[in-house]
Parts: sequence; C-alpha cells; structure tokens
Amino acid sequence: MPASLLLGDALAHEIGHVLLGGTDHAPGGIMKARWGKADFQDAAMGLLAFNSSERTAIWERLSVQSAGRVKKKLRQELEAPQDDAR
Repeated sequence: MPASLLLGDALAHEIGHVLLGGTDHAPGGIMKARWGKADFQDAAMGLLAFNSSERTAIWERLSVQSAGRVKKKLRQELEAPQDDAR
C-alpha cells in the first residue's frame, strides 16, 4: 500500500475526530481505533470510509457551523452603514 494512501486515511481519521467533536472510535471503517489487515486492504482499494452515522453527524455539524457564519455575515451586512455611491 502506498504511503500516501495510508497517510491520507490516517489524516482523514484524525480530521474525523475534529469534525465529529470527540475522541470516540467506531467498530469499523475509517474511525476504527486500530486498523488490521482487512482495513489496510480496504484502504488500498479506497474503501475505508466514514459510516453513515458519522457522515450524517459531520454533515449536520458543518451545516450548523456554516449557517452560523452565513447568519453572522448577513447581520454584518445589514448593520453596516449603506454607501449611497454604489
């Protein structure tokens, strides 16, 4: 297995902790605590992934954070003095 694939999956695992907001591990997939031979084989074929509940949790967390940034930006724009020269 190329080192670049292994490093990519290891980084995805660690970024998963950040995106999921915790240190929990799953019984399988990219968030498994310790990868074995079958996991490395899956990784070599590009099959090591987040499970459906992890994908949903990540999507929801990012959506909430994104919505918060959009609301903040809109509030700033609405509260900013209007420039009549535009």
